[in-house]
Amino acid sequence: MIFIGGIDAKQAEIGQFHKVLCPSCKESHPMTLYKNYYFFHFFFLPLFKWNVKYAATCHGCHALMDVTSEKGKALEKGQIYDIDTADLTLLEAGHKKPSLCWNCQREVESGFKFCPHCGETIEHLM
Repeated sequence: MIFIGGIDAKQAEIGQFHKVLCPSCKESHPMTLYKNYYFFHFFFLPLFKWNVKYAATCHGCHALMDVTSEKGKALEKGQIYDIDTADLTLLEAGHKKPSLCWNCQREVESGFKFCPHCGETIEHLM
């Protein structure tokens, strides 16, 4: 008898949310919600899932956050359409990438009103 089946892990993107306050960088950025789980398949057809967890990543600093199961399920089913900072638990702090000045092409850290190298205003930073 030949058995064609197995256990695999999967990560699926659920959706993106705009302007969520990140617990790592303390700024409002878009976030992406992911669903991570293991599943058993037989002849490449998934039969059941277990160990379902939801996670979010910040687009600003790339921090990784755990999302409560209740909130993750409701977001996935479309019962609610927003995520709140209270539903996030920081798992891995992110690191912000410095911006580049469009005028002199040098790195400028966030929080500056003007480029410290050439004096260009912050509105023109990429």
